[in-house]
Amino acid sequence: TLYIERNADVLAGSITFFGFLALFPSLLLAASVLGFVLSSRPDLLDDVIAKIVEYIPGPAGDQLIEALDVTIDSRGSVGIVGVLGLLYAGRGWISKLRLSIQTLWQGQPEEASFLKDNARDLLALIGLGGGLVASLAVTAMGTAAASFLIDLVGLSEFPGMTLITGALASALAIAGSTLVFCWLFGSLSGHDISFRAVAPGAILAAVGFEILKLLGGFYLSLVSNSVSAGVFGSVVGILLFIYLASRYLLFCVAWTATLPRFARLGLGPAGAESIESHLAPGTPSTVPVPPPSAPSPAVVAAGLVATVALAAVLTRPVIRRWWNGATRRESEVERV
Repeated sequence: TLYIERNADVLAGSITFFGFLALFPSLLLAASVLGFVLSSRPDLLDDVIAKIVEYIPGPAGDQLIEALDVTIDSRGSVGIVGVLGLLYAGRGWISKLRLSIQTLWQGQPEEASFLKDNARDLLALIGLGGGLVASLAVTAMGTAAASFLIDLVGLSEFPGMTLITGALASALAIAGSTLVFCWLFGSLSGHDISFRAVAPGAILAAVGFEILKLLGGFYLSLVSNSVSAGVFGSVVGILLFIYLASRYLLFCVAWTATLPRFARLGLGPAGAESIESHLAPGTPSTVPVPPPSAPSPAVVAAGLVATVALAAVLTRPVIRRWWNGATRRESEVERV
């Protein structure tokens, strides 16, 4: 397939490295923002400290409170370091993602231009950050509005309302992620591509990304219950999540390139002739010929349904174990 022929696994590895590297300045920036918020809201700070004492008693809780105080005191310098680090690592991540998309769609990336590429990557990073924040805000507001309406009409105790609210939150998250992926595919391709052309791949990426987030959340909830595996297990889990998400994203990019509508854009396997025309005589083409056929939408939909069903079956024991552990901890806290 196109994914294998253009070494997408290697491309996913480079995306994973810079994505993991960008995680740390992102955490510093988030800690700085939290420090500014808590410094202006003493009542909120008291609530946070009370929750830490309640759920993390003992020396671990004291260390966390001390770290919180340090974050508030040095919020300015932490924010500057976070912004500078995020600009470097985030730009590198966007750059690797752009080169990977162009390699999958064109067989080779565009000719490098230092100023143009850096400016484009920085704008894409800012746009992606704004899109993710907007997507999270829409999801949170939609879920809160649905919960408010359910409570208003007195259906909060009705069986299945929690499931309905969760399904609504997932649907809003998928819709927001679809728009973000549409914009990402189009802006990083280097071509004028409409949302309609990349919409199937963006929808596929959004649904799979939600499934990966669900499985990643369950994994982190499991390793957080173990003191020995908490630190290393979380780091390995985050690294594995970024790698799997990168591979899946490139798979969606490769699948999008095999759609018939891309034949009119001169991209993907259908654009072999347009690329070969720019090569010197006798130079082997990097574009596979003949092009692989794209799976039908029915096959893709069936695969997504099967994946969701399999994830639900596999994570049911995990959910039950996590719920029992959370209930047990709450009962112990109430007893104390």
